[in-house]
Amino acid sequence: MKLRIVVEGGEKGKDLRSKCRKGFKEFFVKAKAIENNFIVVASGARGEAFKDFKTELKNKKSNEEVILLIDSEGPIAEESVIWDFLKKMDGWDRPRDAGEDNVHLMVQSMESWFMVDKEELEKYYGNGFHSNSLPQNVRIEEIPKEDVVKGLNAAAKETPKETPKDAQQNTQTVKGINGWEGEVIGKPAKGSKFTKLKIGMTMKQVTNLIGQPSDQGAYITGKAWIPFYHGSDVYRHELVYKKQGRLIFASDPSGDYNSGNLITIIHNAKESGYR
Repeated sequence: MKLRIVVEGGEKGKDLRSKCRKGFKEFFVKAKAIENNFIVVASGARGEAFKDFKTELKNKKSNEEVILLIDSEGPIAEESVIWDFLKKMDGWDRPRDAGEDNVHLMVQSMESWFMVDKEELEKYYGNGFHSNSLPQNVRIEEIPKEDVVKGLNAAAKETPKETPKDAQQNTQTVKGINGWEGEVIGKPAKGSKFTKLKIGMTMKQVTNLIGQPSDQGAYITGKAWIPFYHGSDVYRHELVYKKQGRLIFASDPSGDYNSGNLITIIHNAKESGYR
């Protein structure tokens, strides 16, 4: 029997979808969760994943089975019927050929995965990050989505980087070059060189255009350890420019940071210039 696993994730361009597929596949193999005879379909947004799931069900061969893997986006009781839950949560009707075993829920939200590795969160946010403000429940699938976001906002509010709440209010999703999509956060500082940049640029293109940063560093994302929507890039490289802001690049699993592409532009006229 061959499995076709439709996953929520990799929505920021075709390259990230490729990395999302690879990340999920490596996770399943390392976890020995299933045999090697499977294909991962990275669909992007949640709604698109459901559409792809229905298409895969319709077109599957007699020796194939299709599974939908998504976050629940809310608490679900153990005795709940999954399709009844999804009908109430998303308005989805169970496809005719789908049973309870054809859909599996991971956690309540993507941000829940960050609770797995709080040490990496501290490294990312740096000074002023209060990890004791984060939910302490080790069973991350039980942590309410609201508690995760509230905890992250509280833990990060005294750091130079924006909290999830700030980022959500000041973030624009934009299309870049070579099929890339990314985020632009905040407004450019007066005379900022960041206005010359485009999402999708390589790190070399960026430094050739606006010069070297005042500080920089790399970190492993939670995506290196677990699979989820947004589970494609496993390394990030950050360039910091004093009084201009920060640039985030997604790098491939090889850890070759120079191969990274610009996925986030963070404007901040008060940027200190150090991580």
